[in-house]
Amino acid sequence: MDTSKQAWGIKAMATMTVKGLAGEIKAAKLRKTPVWVRNGGPKGAGQLVAKIASKGASFYYDHVTSAGKRDRIPLGPYSEKTQEGYLTLEQARAKVGEHAAIPRPGIPSGKRPWEA
Repeated sequence: MDTSKQAWGIKAMATMTVKGLAGEIKAAKLRKTPVWVRNGGPKGAGQLVAKIASKGASFYYDHVTSAGKRDRIPLGPYSEKTQEGYLTLEQARAKVGEHAAIPRPGIPSGKRPWEA
């Protein structure tokens, strides 16, 4: 896992993995404060981020609004295996794709933010 890049207090993983999340959750048990980890992706698209604490991880869709404000939309808690009320990493990525596809003000319909 690449944690060399940090922006807005968020560790960057080149690609978020189940193994990487498990390692961060294990390390969180030794820390007193939660850590945010983001999945790499194109600028302007919004990204999958995970808040990792000693009790586990939760996923968020992190994006910048048309007013230039950072917004994190909760997606749900993480589980390595499929179970009701939780998201696997694959399911969280799919939800981020759904959020990224929603038209935003100032962006032509049918285009992603980085295509505008």
